[in-house]
Amino acid sequence: MKKSEFTSAVRKLADDAGLRHISPRNKTGDTWVGVCSGILVLMNLDSVRLHLELISPEQESDNDSPHDDPEEDAVSEQGESEEGTHAFRRASDAGLPSDWFEQNSGEPWGFQLVIDQRRRRELAPEALDSILDCIVEDLHDLGAEDSQPCCECENQATTLGYYDTPDGPLMVPHCNQCWNATQLETQGAIWINPPKRLLRGWAFLLTGTVVFAAIWGYSQHPVLELPFPFLFMGCTVAGIALGVATTWAAEGSSLGLRVGVATGMIAATLAGNIVGVRLLLEAQGVQISWSELIPIYFTRYFPAHIGQELMFLSGSVVGVLIAFVLMRQSEHIRLR
Repeated sequence: MKKSEFTSAVRKLADDAGLRHISPRNKTGDTWVGVCSGILVLMNLDSVRLHLELISPEQESDNDSPHDDPEEDAVSEQGESEEGTHAFRRASDAGLPSDWFEQNSGEPWGFQLVIDQRRRRELAPEALDSILDCIVEDLHDLGAEDSQPCCECENQATTLGYYDTPDGPLMVPHCNQCWNATQLETQGAIWINPPKRLLRGWAFLLTGTVVFAAIWGYSQHPVLELPFPFLFMGCTVAGIALGVATTWAAEGSSLGLRVGVATGMIAATLAGNIVGVRLLLEAQGVQISWSELIPIYFTRYFPAHIGQELMFLSGSVVGVLIAFVLMRQSEHIRLR
């Protein structure tokens, strides 16, 4: 099958199955999610391959009881795995070999199908027509549930809620009504992870600012002769590290902490620059007090070396912006 035909067939497959198109972070191409007769479906199509994941979570009942024999469990799981990869009869008849399906570890009815460029070229033009229906029926033959309850109202789930959490994507079955209501109530984001140890976070931020100012100032000592790109990258990396470390120390993040990180980085960069100028003057045999140096730095040295000083500050700004993104990601879960 040609690439253009394959792309069109995948999009038609998603439309026919009623899958919902989303644009998750850190993924290229198109992604669709949905629930097909109780099977949770995640389908991603990028420029190289199609990745299709199908899962039917086990629904435990009050009558369920654990096995007493671990060896029996192991044999059972092995049998399910061997049976599962060879039980996609309808899919195989439609043109998808059963050995293309790989079972997820620990999920009796969880399988992944990857169609890369080599496999795509082996497919017939009609191979993907209604293929989801075939796969779903094969999974039902294996014992998968034919419906899933909505996580909120317990009615039959008809779509998948895609939660973009800091620990990775989380997909939960919803009915359309509950999912639409959840998106409306949250405005697309659930705020989480407020700082649990705010005072420790501020203390760590203050300490980190002072430490960076000292290190940054000494790194500009003429004896070291560090190259400018190294110094620029140092400011950027320091900004990222300060944001991440502050979030770790506070066990959470907030707007106040993010503003504190930005203020601390700019102040530390300027303070380090002043220390660097003092070291430069001392290397030339010039002794000057701090009270004299600070006004001289802002009125004479900074204007005379504005390009260099702004480059150092811009490195800090870049680091702070990246830290802002990382800190904000820990503050909320996006709904897609």
